[in-house]
Amino acid sequence: MHELIGKLSARKESFKDNKISVSQLGQLIDLVEQGTITRSSFDIATANKLSCRILGTSGKSLLRHLLDNPTQATPLEIAQELKLLAFSHLNTPAAQGEGKDDLLEKLCAQAIEALPSEVESFRKGNVNVLNRLVGHVMKDSRGRANAQAARITIERIIKGEQ
Repeated sequence: MHELIGKLSARKESFKDNKISVSQLGQLIDLVEQGTITRSSFDIATANKLSCRILGTSGKSLLRHLLDNPTQATPLEIAQELKLLAFSHLNTPAAQGEGKDDLLEKLCAQAIEALPSEVESFRKGNVNVLNRLVGHVMKDSRGRANAQAARITIERIIKGEQ
């Protein structure tokens, strides 16, 4: 809600001038709450610490799109069209996953390969370096990955668990 008010204020529009319907706003909130699209679990401070650029969460991106492109389409339809749906092996059954499990695994493996010194540091007991690996996954997924699922997957791969 704060994001919407901020965007409207920047446009010098009032809430009643808002082009997003009550139904669309409710559906957008539901998508974020259900984890269908991501929220701010991976914050800007973390991105800055890790020196990576996060384009914003899927929820914020979808809100901006709805404001810039008024439509009758549902937020879910737009999120699918813009490829903003979140993915993780924790909340996506394999039968419905369409390769999302594999994609998270692939992104985590790429982060491990790209940051070998962090992997070695983790193996020596420094668990804080996992944040850098998760940041790499979040950057590569454009914020669509579930950060908690990525962390668990990275730990599992590094420890050699199945």
